Amino acid sequence: MGVAEKIVHSVVDYLEFEDSSQEKHEYHDGYIVNISGGTLNHSRIGLNIGKSLDNALATGNCIPYNSELKVLAEKVNSYYYPDGLVICGEPEFDLNRKDIVKNPTLLVEVLSESTENRGSDAFDRGGKFWNYRTIPSFREYVLISQDKPLVESFYKNGSGIWQLAEAYGLESSIPLHSLGIELKLADIFSRVIFEEEK
Repeated sequence: MGVAEKIVHSVVDYLEFEDSSQEKHEYHDGYIVNISGGTLNHSRIGLNIGKSLDNALATGNCIPYNSELKVLAEKVNSYYYPDGLVICGEPEFDLNRKDIVKNPTLLVEVLSESTENRGSDAFDRGGKFWNYRTIPSFREYVLISQDKPLVESFYKNGSGIWQLAEAYGLESSIPLHSLGIELKLADIFSRVIFEEEK
């Protein structure tokens, strides 16, 4: 993921540009950033995590959504396309647009080489996570590897402290504390082929 231009843009400019673009772009406080295309594993995992969340949340007021929705981190003036999200309760929209939400409970990112390994500051773990934490409703951040069966979940406990839960191996499960559910890694990584298996 790289900065498309060094020109500072307004939110209005970004949204007009995004509405007319064939590709997805995020907005980082004035800068429009192109989102590179995903891999076969990235696509498969995105589909699997969506299905797993949808099955686990079939009843109740928490509903999962895919990567087509933008999420606004208002305090840092940024718009993101997470790989998945869950909203508990009624969605809150930005600018009355049905494609931009402001109140996710849980956000999912499938890690890729371009975002996970950005020098000492891995973007999904670092800058993006910090920005997500400025969203008042946000309670849990799920990071999924596409290279191995590893899922990490950073969740906000009852004292407001962020804690880590992780699971490794297809026989494992990962608890999602903000939703009170547990997902099997065998489901999240169903039909995913890891490099060592080829």
